[in-house]
Amino acid sequence: MIEKIDAFKCLNCNKVYLKEDIAKDCCAPKFCQSCGKQLNNYMLKCDSCIEKQRFEKAEKLNEWEGKVYHNDEYYDSVEEFIESCEDNENEIPEYIYVAEPRKWKGLNIDLDSQLEDEYEDAIENIVEITELEEFLKKWNEKQNIISFVPNFKKVVMIKKLAEEG
Repeated sequence: MIEKIDAFKCLNCNKVYLKEDIAKDCCAPKFCQSCGKQLNNYMLKCDSCIEKQRFEKAEKLNEWEGKVYHNDEYYDSVEEFIESCEDNENEIPEYIYVAEPRKWKGLNIDLDSQLEDEYEDAIENIVEITELEEFLKKWNEKQNIISFVPNFKKVVMIKKLAEEG
């Protein structure tokens, strides 16, 4: 059974929408809601305004003992980052983000997706699922893989540190 509907097509990209105003705005230039800068994508704010807002909300730290993050790179310490800036003749920014450890959660078995191509109730014929789950749980607990991830809620005010130090 089908039903005929009215729809609207963007003449630039041929995407189809149910609402006329959305189709009209489809390929129209988009502008940052904060500063008005033209955007190249479907974002509501430009990267600069997103970063400014993130900084304003972040806890400001005057010192940090640990890894830090800046522009998709990790450094073992604030001092290493400052040294890298000086060695490469880069300007030291006002702040950098804290990087914090995250322990790997281990393996997870999704038997439903593993049995997707089998007959409907195949999972009911798997024996000792509990044994497998217990084994994986114990195995995962033994793993000690630690990665670092940026904490965008904490910044180290390093410009001041670099000037003092």
